[in-house]
Amino acid sequence: MKRVLVLFIALFFMQTSFADSMKATVKDSILKLADDLAKEQSSDGYFQGEFEGDPLTEAAVLMVGKRTGLITSEQEQKLLKRVTTWKWKTKTGWPLYPGGATNFHITYSLLHMLKDYDVDSVDQFKTEWNWLRAQGKSLIDLHFLHRGMLHIAGVKKDFFVSKVTPIFFALPKWTPMNIINIGTFRSAGVPLAVANFYQRVNESGHKGSLIEQSRIDSAGEAFGKGSSLILGVSELPSFILNTGFESIVEGTINLAKKFSRYPEDFWAQEGLGYLLKRQEKDGTWYGVPYVTLMSIWALYEADRAGVADYSAQMKAGWDGMFHSWWIDADQSDSGEGYLQVSDGPIVDTARGMAVIAESEKITETTLLPLNSKARAIDWLIKLQPIVDGDYKFTAPDLKPGGWGFQHANTFYPDTDDTGMVLTALASNPVLDVGKANTRWLESIKKGMDWEIGMQNSDGGFPAYEKGMSTLLSEIAKMDKRLPSYFDVSQPDVTARALEGLVFARNATGYNPPKLKTTINSACSFLERKLFKPFFGIDIVEGDWGINYIYGTTQAIIGLLDAKCWTKANRAQRHVRWLVEKQNIDGGWGEDPISDQKKYFVSAKSSMTATVWAIRMLARFESMAKKDSKTCSVLSLINRCPTRYTKALEKGVRWLVDFVEKNPTVYEPEFTGILVKEISYCRYGMGGRYEAIRALSLYYQLLK
Repeated sequence: MKRVLVLFIALFFMQTSFADSMKATVKDSILKLADDLAKEQSSDGYFQGEFEGDPLTEAAVLMVGKRTGLITSEQEQKLLKRVTTWKWKTKTGWPLYPGGATNFHITYSLLHMLKDYDVDSVDQFKTEWNWLRAQGKSLIDLHFLHRGMLHIAGVKKDFFVSKVTPIFFALPKWTPMNIINIGTFRSAGVPLAVANFYQRVNESGHKGSLIEQSRIDSAGEAFGKGSSLILGVSELPSFILNTGFESIVEGTINLAKKFSRYPEDFWAQEGLGYLLKRQEKDGTWYGVPYVTLMSIWALYEADRAGVADYSAQMKAGWDGMFHSWWIDADQSDSGEGYLQVSDGPIVDTARGMAVIAESEKITETTLLPLNSKARAIDWLIKLQPIVDGDYKFTAPDLKPGGWGFQHANTFYPDTDDTGMVLTALASNPVLDVGKANTRWLESIKKGMDWEIGMQNSDGGFPAYEKGMSTLLSEIAKMDKRLPSYFDVSQPDVTARALEGLVFARNATGYNPPKLKTTINSACSFLERKLFKPFFGIDIVEGDWGINYIYGTTQAIIGLLDAKCWTKANRAQRHVRWLVEKQNIDGGWGEDPISDQKKYFVSAKSSMTATVWAIRMLARFESMAKKDSKTCSVLSLINRCPTRYTKALEKGVRWLVDFVEKNPTVYEPEFTGILVKEISYCRYGMGGRYEAIRALSLYYQLLK
């Protein structure tokens, strides 16, 4: 008996010593990451990391800048350097992401852009041209987004892209494909159609179309209201049954002509007004370089056609692009100068503030000065839009209240960022003491009301606009050249909307009538995504992060945080899948190619993928302890482990080691998705603040 007691005591002290050692190590990493995060705070209070994509954006900027005369020689040199010397370029061309294989779509586009820009790309890039010719493909094989990029840049006149006409704006909402139902692609579709029309006017030499200022002032109010004529089913366009981008364009435009009571220039001016109204104060459109370029091009063609002098708007858009998104080599994490694919101060500030608050509570340590936190919360409240956005197309009664992703994005708030901001505000209730928390509470209420109003009928949340047609997603599956992303309900977005609503309700007590139904139906949506009827579990794709690790962990965490799942065993099979994907070094990694292949493809461990995994495992471990009836006894000697405890510990050790060996906490991997299957990015700050949260949750387990 004495020997057993001695062994028990020895094990107890061994485990206590291990726990104390790990706690100190983990806490050191948390402090380092928090210090790194604090350095990113601006004088205005927000936090902002980098958003790096492939060089296709820079190439398109070169093209549009040349044709409009807006580009300077300094800008030209910087952009050319980025395109031609990108560090991740392969011997045979350009990949979509670091470490990826040469990609036909981006290599074709870049080589033709460089050739057209008077760069002797045929001689300079002989190997790349030979590789491209060996593919046996042409313009017709390109993805629609790349064809659009070449078309707007003027490099390759695309016959079918050029047929996207303002008549398209006349299609009523009930038709299968219209300017309302294309959702997020409206931001690119409107300038494309407007530019095509005025380009044809300029090429024909006939500039006598009647200009009605009232139509321009309408700013798109007539969209989707072309006619009251009701067509029979037999008259619907054949593209519903056919495959191919060309069939879709033909069918859509032919149908649109039947609804248009007005000439094409009527709709062109309607679209032009839509663009003019949506130019932000910094000159850009929708916080995205690609859309800004297309809008500049549309104004350029309208200006040439004699509609009005739009030189000031074009210059503002051009300067805004470089002011908002260009980052010099000596300031970038990667050591290269480049044009960011966007800016994300709202997501970085919101996520950072939520994580800091949670970590400070767990570690009982101040990670950020009170005045720094107060400035960040104040900035978020100030950035809450007070004007209607494009969500009004499908939710006309919804009042403003949601936040967007970018610094300047008045018209496109999204449920994802709104959920994050709600979590941040709910986690920091004492920081708005100047007005007895009145602003804080009102901001949360507006955000919750907006978020609830954006839920789809299936229980899930879209990113930008509710009620988008799922038919478009089905059409896209028929032709791989079409974007697979349409703004239907998304599991990862739903999980964060759920988190924000639950946190906000718990912090404020605000409980509007629809909230309970909203939460329950969101949980049901996530459960349907995670389980196949009669076939067991399903892993979930990510819409904004790579890919199955991201999508699955976010969905599980959303259900656990919302307490829709109160027993750990509900998540056990998904946890087992996650542990099976752990790399031998202890971390997790996933190749972006899994987004295209539609099955998991492992990659070397990355910080971002690892922290997603750790967070889910830590939440599972915490719940498993609560479920265990013997945990109170077992925790004396082994902290009540599950079969997955060792995997969690290995992951934490990998993460701690990574943080210790990387002073700047820089990871080159592209772990974000811009457009599914075709465009990826590096979230510069995302892994850092999520690492604080993941380590804090593990620290809590050790306590």
